[in-house]
Amino acid sequence: MRIPVLLTVLTMLICSSSYAEPIPQHKDTEELMRYMEAYQALDHVKQRFIFLGTQMSALNQNGNKSHDELALDRKRTKELEEIINREITWEKAKPLFIIVFEEVFTESERDDLLKFFRSPTGIAYREKFPQLSVKLFQAGQKLFPNIMPEIEKLIEEEEKADFEKRDKK
Repeated sequence: MRIPVLLTVLTMLICSSSYAEPIPQHKDTEELMRYMEAYQALDHVKQRFIFLGTQMSALNQNGNKSHDELALDRKRTKELEEIINREITWEKAKPLFIIVFEEVFTESERDDLLKFFRSPTGIAYREKFPQLSVKLFQAGQKLFPNIMPEIEKLIEEEEKADFEKRDKK
């Protein structure tokens, strides 16, 4: 009789602990993740999966597929996007991200990072990071004109090879 009661009490304690406030260490880690915008890393992963699915679908459309087959490809791509958006959520990823942050950064490093992000310099960094990102992207864009002729040549060669393959069939 004592064992079932003990198991019931133990189960209640375990279940109720999941509703308790996060321990301070985790609260600090969550704050650090907010400052470092960890949720954006998750968004990038989701977008990467969706992009790859879209690219695979686009590659499949270059063949001799019927209208029905193309519609099925589009439907599957849409379903993939729905699955990704449903299954890869911040709510599901957050506990995993906490573990990763706490494995990668020591408690002392997390404290130092929090001090930085709370400091005037850290606040300036967070406020100016979007502007910095845009400017870095624009600077990177200036590199593309130098390589575009080579990329276009590779694309033309690939298209020519594809046409030759089709003509042989």
